[in-house]
Amino acid sequence: MDISARRWISCREAGQFYGLHPKTLLALCRQQRIPHVRIPSIHGGRGQIRIDRVAFDGQLEGQVAPVIEAPSLDRRRRRQ
Repeated sequence: MDISARRWISCREAGQFYGLHPKTLLALCRQQRIPHVRIPSIHGGRGQIRIDRVAFDGQLEGQVAPVIEAPSLDRRRRRQ
């Protein structure tokens, strides 16, 4: 099944889809910076992490890079 058709994806799949390393995504989940859920393990382990792709897409689209007007690097004097 196509990753873009699913809502909940693993960190490995999200890494391939967004171009991020899975450990970076795990760290962002640990810091509560991206929408995710932990599926508990029935064997007493830590379980699996699934990232909410739809909410993460919305979060990424909501982040707008500020437009910064940098001064010109040209230091020559202009004739008036």
